[in-house]
Amino acid sequence: MRLKSIYRQINQYIKNKAMSFETKPGPELFKYQSNLKKIAKGAFKLSSIKQMLDACHNSQIVYLGDFHTFDQSSRNLERIMRALKKKNKKFILCLEMVHAEHQMYLDHYLNGNLTEIEFLDSINYHEAWRFPWNHYRSIFDLAKKEKISIMGINTKGTLTERDAFAATMLSSLLQIDPEARLLVLYGEYHIAHNKIPNQVGLRLGKRSIKQTVIQQNLEDVYWRLDGSEAEQVIQFKTGEFHLQTSPPWIKYESMVYWFENLTDDPEFDLHHHIMATGLKSFDANVVDHFHLVTKQVTHNLKLDVKLSAMEDFNLYDQTKISTIDKKIKTLKNLKLKNYYANLLANHQSFKIPGENTLYCPNYSINRLSYTCGIFVFGQLKNSQNVYREALLSSNESIDIYCYLVEQSFMGFLFSKIMNPSRKCDLYMDMKEKLKKPKLPKTEVQAIRLSLHFLGNKKLPRLPKELLELHLSAKLVGHFYAHYYFKWMNKQETKALNFLKRYFHQEQASHLKLSLLKQSIPTKNFKTEKKKYF
Repeated sequence: MRLKSIYRQINQYIKNKAMSFETKPGPELFKYQSNLKKIAKGAFKLSSIKQMLDACHNSQIVYLGDFHTFDQSSRNLERIMRALKKKNKKFILCLEMVHAEHQMYLDHYLNGNLTEIEFLDSINYHEAWRFPWNHYRSIFDLAKKEKISIMGINTKGTLTERDAFAATMLSSLLQIDPEARLLVLYGEYHIAHNKIPNQVGLRLGKRSIKQTVIQQNLEDVYWRLDGSEAEQVIQFKTGEFHLQTSPPWIKYESMVYWFENLTDDPEFDLHHHIMATGLKSFDANVVDHFHLVTKQVTHNLKLDVKLSAMEDFNLYDQTKISTIDKKIKTLKNLKLKNYYANLLANHQSFKIPGENTLYCPNYSINRLSYTCGIFVFGQLKNSQNVYREALLSSNESIDIYCYLVEQSFMGFLFSKIMNPSRKCDLYMDMKEKLKKPKLPKTEVQAIRLSLHFLGNKKLPRLPKELLELHLSAKLVGHFYAHYYFKWMNKQETKALNFLKRYFHQEQASHLKLSLLKQSIPTKNFKTEKKKYF
């Protein structure tokens, strides 16, 4: 498969950079790493989200592996918490990120007696844990809302000593309350079946309990799968699963981001930065990353863009927002000026009309690759007389809508290629959003327009409002990019041939949209929604 060559190269590129920050592991850490690698290379069978959750529902202890720099780990914990609550399962959440000696402060925070800042200061979070609080905040928010107890089960010491301490804490909880159910988030090395889970079993002696271990996004497992969504969950043996919700290079990217923010500036406070902005910062090689993604994905999609064109760009992020703002203010068309000002205010990626200047709010792989797609789309379109950027100021809504759908399609496709686990709203997601109270009127109209476009043979009557066209085009573009990516994984040659024809043939806008709709397989789309994990 053509995409695998991209993935191997991108993964090695980012992995090498991540590994360059790490020192050689000591003997103990090396043993833990080797142990998990051996497990990841063991025999397995395909499983499913349902089977994994069924095991969680029927277990007294569920362990979920945490990769501390990667927020996907804690997001999946939150999904499991919600699944357990949906079945009215009561449980205690046990976390590595809080030391047991700080339990008093944890209880006070959950009871509302401490503010977030007071809690973090009380447990010395910035020094004791150092990983982004923003990754874990939603877990605590959910626990507060659902009255879920949280226990800190970490302590100081070697890896082995910390495992022994955690195992003692967990087994003690079950001895105090034999009916207790525990959900544990701990580092992926520690929850291997022969580490903490085995020690808990030994401490409970003759008492037999069911334990489920869920590892997440291990690189050695990823390369053994073919990338299809059906293989999202595998099972090594009874009670031992692996959940694949992200490719390995996204994990390594999170390491690079974390290391660079801490090592480039020793005084930099990562926690305060994320709490204040919610944004990821760029790294020093972002221009190289952008060029690599643009070049590799464009080449493998067989899009006709000259190499010289792919090297001609200026890339800005939120630290240069004043520069971008000035460029927007120089636009002569008031409609476009307001449109791009709105995109800037809402942290959207875009290309300034008439020049190869790109704005990317932050340089995560998702954002950066999306911006690459927008850039390549601009290069393709500006080489065609009837599809210049000037169409955005057209009086014909169909021309604007087509342009924005195709731009969103290309942006999300690039992003989806770089992160196959990336999600977007599908048909049922859009329908469910309409049920939400107090949804902004413009968003309601955009969703209705999108649903009408997707669900009917004739094109809907399009509004003149540019923002409404943009919101709908984004939903539709992402929708078709999602299904196109699935098509490309199943029938690569056929899908690539369509893409090349589509973006290198000049046709009227309404015909282009009809061709997109008719050509990309979207069977049963009216019953589908984005995956829970």
